[in-house]
Amino acid sequence: MRTLVSYLNERSPQELRLIAERWEANQSEHLYPGQTFELSQEMSSEFLQRRLIEKLGLVELETLRFFIRQPNYTATKAELSIGLNLTEAEATTHITNLSHTGLIFPDTIRDSNAPAMSAPKVWGNTRYRTDLAPGKSVLVFPRELAKPFRRLIGEKLFEDTTKTKVELSHLPLRQLLERLEPEQIESQAETWGLVAMLGSQDIKEIADELARVLAEQEMQNRIVGQLDLDAQRLLLRLREKNTTIPALLKEYVSLNRLGRSLRPLTERLLAWEVFENDQSIVFVPTEIRQPRVAATPRSEMALQSVTEPTQGITPYPPYALAWDALTFLNYMGQNEVILTSQHYIPKRHVTRIIKLLWQPERADSEDRYNFLQNLCERQQLYLKDDEQRVLLASAGLNEWLKLDFYAQMRLLFEDWLHRPHFSGPVQYPYYYNSQQVIIKANQTMLGWLRQCQTGVWFSLNSLLNKIQLEDPFFIYSRRELLNRFGLKQVEEMTRQWNKVEAEVISKTFGSVFEWLGIVQISRDALGHVEAFRLTDFGAEMVGQPAAPVQTLPIVAKPLLVQPNFEVLLLSPQVETLWTLLKFSFQRKLDLVSIFVIDRLSVLRGLELGFTTTAMLEWLTANNPQLLPQNIQVSVRDWGKDFKRVTVEQTVLVETEDPKVLDELMQSRQYAEYFVRRLSPTAAVVKLPISQTPNYGVGSRTDHLKTFRSLLKAGGFFAR
Repeated sequence: MRTLVSYLNERSPQELRLIAERWEANQSEHLYPGQTFELSQEMSSEFLQRRLIEKLGLVELETLRFFIRQPNYTATKAELSIGLNLTEAEATTHITNLSHTGLIFPDTIRDSNAPAMSAPKVWGNTRYRTDLAPGKSVLVFPRELAKPFRRLIGEKLFEDTTKTKVELSHLPLRQLLERLEPEQIESQAETWGLVAMLGSQDIKEIADELARVLAEQEMQNRIVGQLDLDAQRLLLRLREKNTTIPALLKEYVSLNRLGRSLRPLTERLLAWEVFENDQSIVFVPTEIRQPRVAATPRSEMALQSVTEPTQGITPYPPYALAWDALTFLNYMGQNEVILTSQHYIPKRHVTRIIKLLWQPERADSEDRYNFLQNLCERQQLYLKDDEQRVLLASAGLNEWLKLDFYAQMRLLFEDWLHRPHFSGPVQYPYYYNSQQVIIKANQTMLGWLRQCQTGVWFSLNSLLNKIQLEDPFFIYSRRELLNRFGLKQVEEMTRQWNKVEAEVISKTFGSVFEWLGIVQISRDALGHVEAFRLTDFGAEMVGQPAAPVQTLPIVAKPLLVQPNFEVLLLSPQVETLWTLLKFSFQRKLDLVSIFVIDRLSVLRGLELGFTTTAMLEWLTANNPQLLPQNIQVSVRDWGKDFKRVTVEQTVLVETEDPKVLDELMQSRQYAEYFVRRLSPTAAVVKLPISQTPNYGVGSRTDHLKTFRSLLKAGGFFAR
């Protein structure tokens, strides 16, 4: 059986306009085949369905009820004539009227009782039938209309097996909900924030919970607050006294104007309409009129705080990622790192770098390092030389070094938040894996932290339980998922929530949020996240109104140089750390970090361009005490071991006649290649050096071959 939209798409524009007029539907688009979705939505409105039923005669209502009682809501004209005891002409008249109203549609179904006939084979199909039965012409009442019309016609014609007259407007809310179709119950559950129940509870349990939520003052206020003022005013009137549609039409004049105020109320079950005593009664159920003010809605579920953990806590400060960026950049500047053919940093260097970072001892992966390198590259703190396969300092590095650690962290945070190309170990399933969706998910999770008090530890499980109950579809709404995947798959997603959405939350808190200094994390013995607390820097980043802007104090003398060659970094300052890393080795990272000066570190500093005098002067300027005498003597002594030697790859050019070499060196075409003359017939030439793998004679990057060709072009033949 096809959908209502499918049947409407087969109607002509004139027929569609006639249907819209009879339904008094609001249409913002022109009606053409293929553009009938909006019309089908209007025809699904119970408000308009009731108005249409009021216009139909008794025989037409009985005709619709006949269709409702048939399998798949289908029947032939002959079956209708017999079932309602009508002549063929009478049946044709009623069917034509209902067809023009958009309630009955012609269709063709397979007739299993008819003799089979052969059908041509369809090439390309793996399976086909050659004994298909011919089609049977039938009339169809679309399922989307038949289900609600069953209830509404029953009200109108008072179809009650008990034959007991019941005033529907006096029924309890729970019994009113029992009369609704399951699809309506599920839709209302989503409207009233019960999405966590969908797909896991049966329809009776959802209806029970919906009746409870509808009767709570705070939940009502939240839904009513989303309505426009006209709908809110009408709800206040209906709370005081029941009324009828004719009475309301006298005031509102037109059905469209009345619908704009009443439909938002009936579509949210705040107001109800029933056929009663040959009237259309509009009322507010007693439970909604007199809500439970003191009830606490489930959406106010509070996070569970826990005592401060004694172990497994995040071992680094909120600015550690910016600190590690300087460590990474220093390493790349101090070591000869040749990238792989795929332009990656070799594994042996990655291992050494990770040992220098504020990395938890439990970590056995490179997730945090990869996250750090990715952010450094996007901040353009270094550049790649693709030809020589090395990393070079960028022009932006000097500006970066002028910022303190928290200012750098803000830039890293904003970069990640708005361009989450790399999310560390957080794996999103394929249906969430797009940049805009991940940005929305991250912003939503940060919004949860906005309600947390800084310094208080909260159970992660309590957060997961709260979100699963209140907002399980925080990445995509349930309606968006339904539109994309259908109800069956959404129900399966709901059952898999603890393996998908809960895992996204846990890993985001336990990796990216922790790395960016937003939260501190405590873990159990297996490394699983147990609790979290919002840091002061995190409060600033998530936008808490009273959160102060985090800064690090500027200390004039942030070092303490000790006679045992240890240097204590008392205050984390960017320029101090950047310079100290040039001629010292890191021993321990902590609130007070420890570095060591020795012979190798001094020689490394000299290689980077420092002098022993410059090192000692810098240490003196940043040390609050006199520099220990043994430090001064040792640094100068170690500097004496530094012997600078220049090593270059060059080419020797020899000629038989000194005049030929004179001509070459005086030629503007070749002069730039010559470094110096060794003898009347010999000179040193410097050519570009290729770092291409498997470099050899005859390759396209053979600069020696290029130089020989250049000589030959000038009339000089090289062997």
